[in-house]
Amino acid sequence: MKRSLLLPAAAASLALVLAGCASGGGTPAPTSSDDGAELLTSTPTASSAVDEISWGYNAELPTLDPAQSISRNAGQVIANLCEPLLITQPDFSVEDNLASLEYEDDTTLVLTLKDATFWDGSPVTADDAVYSLERTRDPAQASEWAPYFANVTSITARDDQTLAITLSEPDFVFERALGTLAGAVMQREFSEAAGDQLGSLQGNLMCSGPFTFESSTASSITLAKNADYWNSEREPLTERVTINYLVDGATASAALTAGDVQGMYTFPADATDALSTSSAGEIYLGQSTSQFSFIIGNLEDNPLEDPRLRQALSLGMDRAAVASKVFGQSGTAATSIYGTAITSQLGDEAAVFAPGPDLEAAQALVDEVIAEKGEQRPIVISYTTGVGPEVGQMVLYLQQVAEQLGLAVELNDQPPPVWIEGIMAAQTNPSFDLTFGYGGPVIADPVAVLIDFQPGAISNYTGYDNEIVNDAIATARSASDPAERAEAALAAQEQLAADLPRIPVANVANLLFMSNDLTGAPASSAANTYPWAAVIGGR
Repeated sequence: MKRSLLLPAAAASLALVLAGCASGGGTPAPTSSDDGAELLTSTPTASSAVDEISWGYNAELPTLDPAQSISRNAGQVIANLCEPLLITQPDFSVEDNLASLEYEDDTTLVLTLKDATFWDGSPVTADDAVYSLERTRDPAQASEWAPYFANVTSITARDDQTLAITLSEPDFVFERALGTLAGAVMQREFSEAAGDQLGSLQGNLMCSGPFTFESSTASSITLAKNADYWNSEREPLTERVTINYLVDGATASAALTAGDVQGMYTFPADATDALSTSSAGEIYLGQSTSQFSFIIGNLEDNPLEDPRLRQALSLGMDRAAVASKVFGQSGTAATSIYGTAITSQLGDEAAVFAPGPDLEAAQALVDEVIAEKGEQRPIVISYTTGVGPEVGQMVLYLQQVAEQLGLAVELNDQPPPVWIEGIMAAQTNPSFDLTFGYGGPVIADPVAVLIDFQPGAISNYTGYDNEIVNDAIATARSASDPAERAEAALAAQEQLAADLPRIPVANVANLLFMSNDLTGAPASSAANTYPWAAVIGGR
């Protein structure tokens, strides 16, 4: 690759959350948590092979389709099966993978495929790559990766080994997208024959990764070592990996502390206490783009239509205290709209939200709105505690902040399938006042956050459309000077901090628990698009 990039989501519980809340009014560099602990990118390299690994996954796997791999962090599984043209390393740098990349000019990317093969032994061709990329950017797929293809005008095969991608304007983030599952390559012939079943949990997939699909049940999926894997530098150290769906904290902590499951990313927060004292393994804190935030819904007939009330909620929160109480050692105050793996690139200027509350300023804004418009109806928060009790604790905290300011809040705790259905429907018809976001982009670049605020973005529930932000996003994507791109990212944040279509609360480090006999796993959130199972082995 000839060009590198320098700039790359009850009263007792409430008492627990609020206890002690008394605070006052290129390649990413290593980052630290608030207590000074360094956030890792990887664990020590493995030195020996192991027969089998039993791993945990904090949801029910929704799909094996790379185009849909952002949903529920499904990429955490899929990245062990399907490979992108480039690859995002655990430190978020991007390197050649299935292909090597060169630029003919600022708007023409040329990718030359290596001698890679699919699981069935057939070669990976440029035609397969063109098919896969075109499918991901096809609006009919409704892929969350699609916004990264916004500047792509054509994808063509020049010969069996070479494809060219033409852009309408320079886009320095698109290269990074090719290092995620947005750039994954599937065999065209198999995929077209699979039709609607492509990517189903029955293994309807033909990829080139270090593992192949072996079997799937309602509670787990098993991957087998690809005995003929083309890349000798990443040959798996284990013959088989069983990934178990561990949704609740009690089940996860019991399985991990007993050694029945040997490791897990992003385990439920309520498992942290048990795991932190377990002799079975160790918790690792990794670099992450992840945040917990509150997301505003449809502004029509929404009490939060007035940005002053959004500002009041933001000012009223003690981010430092609530992040620590709810997320423990993995939580820090979100003083930026960007997670820690991104703010480390932008410097101190990235901090625009105070870690502590300013209740006097918050109350003044609420009083001003009520004086002008009268009492507001209750704010309805739609959420689900089914993804973890920390969601409920954060919502209860926000309710107390709001009510302290004189704003009523109604809680609508829904079963996960109901909440997910509502969120999916909200992409075209948002019907809630407020919901939550818990995660972050795979790509550690400000644009990966900012594209959520563009018109038509899947999670732009307010219909937010701001010229300053749109122009800044365009600059952050196209400018060749890293300083200019950083300046644009900060300008966009300044406007978003005023308008607050999303209220960031806590940065959340990537959590990894791994048994004492294993090592090698990436620690950062890049694991959501990296073949982590291939590099885990014995100490």
